[in-house]
Amino acid sequence: MNNIISEIELIYKPNFGKEDRIKITGSKKAFKTFLSNWNKDTIELQEEFKIMLLKNSNEVLGIHTLAKGGMTLVM
Repeated sequence: MNNIISEIELIYKPNFGKEDRIKITGSKKAFKTFLSNWNKDTIELQEEFKIMLLKNSNEVLGIHTLAKGGMTLVM
């Protein structure tokens, strides 16, 4: 029997400096923060999946793009 062991390393590189951190106080603030991080020229043309990293105090640590593309192409 073969045992497969995988290791994933997650590296954090902040998108926001300490003085620029935004505090998420609700869904509208989260939406506006995500929207400000999207490219306005491609938002309607290309699918993107992003995650927002938050501290325990709901301050934004960064926004990371996990995938771009569509059903036939993923970058």
